Amino acid sequence: MAAKKTPKATPGVRATRPVASPRPSLPGLRYEFLVAALVMALAICVLYPELVFQDKIFFAGDNQAAESFSSVGRKALENGVYPVWNPY
Repeated sequence: MAAKKTPKATPGVRATRPVASPRPSLPGLRYEFLVAALVMALAICVLYPELVFQDKIFFAGDNQAAESFSSVGRKALENGVYPVWNPY
């Protein structure tokens, strides 16, 4: 069997290690994504426990806005003015 030949060093040139790819590999991206998703899920659980653990929802429906405008509309009708949404 023949012996392997080792490459000869060029005078005045240092051997360098291969440069790492600037783009992370897929397993690295998957890990970072999972960590970010877990951090965001934990933040939602801490900041909004009612939404996560008590089956509550955000609610500010249009019917509540109409109730707050009814008193303004009633006063305007009493003064003989038809109430408009935005008089300006």
